[in-house]
Amino acid sequence: MADRRGGVIALLIDGERVDVKGNVTYNLGLDANEPILGASGPQGYKSVPQVPRCEGTLTDRAGLDVAEMMRKSDAQIVLELANDKSIAFQDAYFGGEGDITTEEGEISFRFYSDSAEEV
Repeated sequence: MADRRGGVIALLIDGERVDVKGNVTYNLGLDANEPILGASGPQGYKSVPQVPRCEGTLTDRAGLDVAEMMRKSDAQIVLELANDKSIAFQDAYFGGEGDITTEEGEISFRFYSDSAEEV
């Protein structure tokens, strides 16, 4: 049997399913390791914090209140992946520019969060 890894996804903002176009990028916010370089070469590494986030493109529709979405500051975002994983972002806030195209009604989005986890 084939092992499905990608494909159709769903995005929920405070429990409301929105029309996501696909190719959403997310980050769980774990520390990133970066090298420490000196005149003599590598000297080790340091860990730096990252902010949990998800970003991508939605398709606008009549019932979607874009201004309300852009004002979100304590939202729960759930990303349901094709591989049966879900990624949950708690206390998320809209951090994108909110650009919308008219040709296909595309809305660029970016949500930052205090925490994220695979569930």
